Amino acid sequence: MNTFECILLDGQALLSKLDVKVTIAGFIARTTVTMTYFNPTDYDSSGELVFPLGEGASLCHYACDVDGHIVEGVVVEKAKAKMQYKSEVKRAVISEDAQQAVGNVFRTKVHPFPAKKTRTLVVAYDTELEVSKTGSARFIFPLNIKHPIDEYSLEVSIHVTNGGNPKLDTDFGAGVSLKSTGGTTTKSYSATYKASKKPVHRGVKIAIPNFTQRIMVEIEDSGYFAISDLVLIDDVPRTVQDVNKIAILWDASHSRVQLNVYEFRIIKLLLKKLKTVTVDLYTFSNEIDDPVSFTIKDGDSSKLLQHLTRVPYDGGTNMAPLCDKVARSDGYGYYLLFTDGLHNLGRDAVPKSFSCPVYVFSSAKLKNRRLLHVWAKKSEGLYWKLSRWSDYDEILESIGKGRFSFINAEYDRKLLTEVYPAIPTALELAKFQMAGKFDPKAGDIVLKANFGFGDKVVKQVEYVISAKSQFSEKHNHVQRLWAQTVIEGLLLQDRPDVTAITTLGKKYSIETPTTYFVVLKTLDEYLLHDVVPPRSLRDLRYKYLDLMKKKSSVADLTAERKQRALNRLARRKAWWSNDPNVPELSDRYLRHFFEFGKRDEYPKPVVC
Repeated sequence: MNTFECILLDGQALLSKLDVKVTIAGFIARTTVTMTYFNPTDYDSSGELVFPLGEGASLCHYACDVDGHIVEGVVVEKAKAKMQYKSEVKRAVISEDAQQAVGNVFRTKVHPFPAKKTRTLVVAYDTELEVSKTGSARFIFPLNIKHPIDEYSLEVSIHVTNGGNPKLDTDFGAGVSLKSTGGTTTKSYSATYKASKKPVHRGVKIAIPNFTQRIMVEIEDSGYFAISDLVLIDDVPRTVQDVNKIAILWDASHSRVQLNVYEFRIIKLLLKKLKTVTVDLYTFSNEIDDPVSFTIKDGDSSKLLQHLTRVPYDGGTNMAPLCDKVARSDGYGYYLLFTDGLHNLGRDAVPKSFSCPVYVFSSAKLKNRRLLHVWAKKSEGLYWKLSRWSDYDEILESIGKGRFSFINAEYDRKLLTEVYPAIPTALELAKFQMAGKFDPKAGDIVLKANFGFGDKVVKQVEYVISAKSQFSEKHNHVQRLWAQTVIEGLLLQDRPDVTAITTLGKKYSIETPTTYFVVLKTLDEYLLHDVVPPRSLRDLRYKYLDLMKKKSSVADLTAERKQRALNRLARRKAWWSNDPNVPELSDRYLRHFFEFGKRDEYPKPVVC
């Protein structure tokens, strides 16, 4: 199976051209993939692009060909986009105007797809580099395309302020390697590769040894900073929760039909560690089933695991019944939730309250990472992505114990503003992330982050934020990361500010629960969604900006006239009030008098 694919109504489109550009700036990597698909059938068809984004990836750009030109997508409100799409369906003018990322998978309709013709699609996303405890960073772009591609090109550029020489691992042969392109404060490297009529069996792997970059800054309309760091501590005694009863919430929907050994492994290891405990197993898909209870003695979990191997997988994923379950106190020490989070039934996907922590696990390639994070953080639990590289010992050490968390930060609130997270936040696998705005003219600004358990600080880390450390090239990575951090914080609230989330999503081109990417084609559509056309549509952009300028001028003139009228009304009211022979007037009469003019043409003033 390919990493991404375009599925037609009655077959699969053939990938004929592929262009991959990877730009790494600091600890953020942006991957831009341009795909050209060919319709091999003898008739016009429709298709759907399925593009997995990977763990923690954020879609930042989408474009497709329209009338022979590549048109960039824009972020709009979902409600308006759905209304527009339904309207087009009724008129039988279906287009690729409705794009949406479900979980960590981006899907978009490709219509029309003419017979024996090609369509070109562009997808770009941001990811953070994976940094190990030994200090090495890595980036992976997987590929597994078995059929020969007519044209394939790869371009890699790396910009870092510290770290060893990056290494590029591909299957292109010894002739492809990263070359230094100079730089003093910022080290830059690049590599290119082109091939034709060849399959691509392996993707791209980049390793950067001794990677210590923890802070990135950008200066745009304001100064933005982002921190990404591994905060490690020595062995500190933690409060161990003594439990004799736990519950497992097991997703048995069709999307999880493929059994995964990593989830079985964590259950086996945990129960072996607990030795004696009662486990209530709840399976759920469309509805939640009655619990099946198991008594674990001497850490023997064989009966429970055998039962899980016989669970039938069918139906959708409805997490609404789980919301009621975790809110009730049934004597459990904690819940273990195994799911991909692809909630597609019911309304409520996040509980309003939790009776105990929920530890969330997922080994699925396709999952709703944002939803799983919300469950873990709101319940004071943790979330783990399980794989062959997972540190199972560290996971076991974290379950049922005090969470190592970011507690608070000390800084000058005049120099640093809108800093998130602003509340205590658990660190997942020791990873700490923070973002905010700063005054670029302030010089070096010190931020001290406190970490510990509960309210007890066991470690303080100092970070220095300065405009000097910004990259010479602008990548707009940091401000998007700041906006994402703000959105994640808003989503954790009991009543998320939908307006603020939508505004941030549209301004910084981020898909949120209330926004997604669309490709608009006419001026009326851009006016409907109140979005500036991209630079690729130069004529439409000029017309839109010209209309907005005229609209703004009319609005300013109207506001000026209104204010002038109110001032004149206030002067007339003052004149009437100062005349001892004239009774006090009502505001209603004054407005009537000012609008129609002479006093003697209308009834006498109404006495208040």
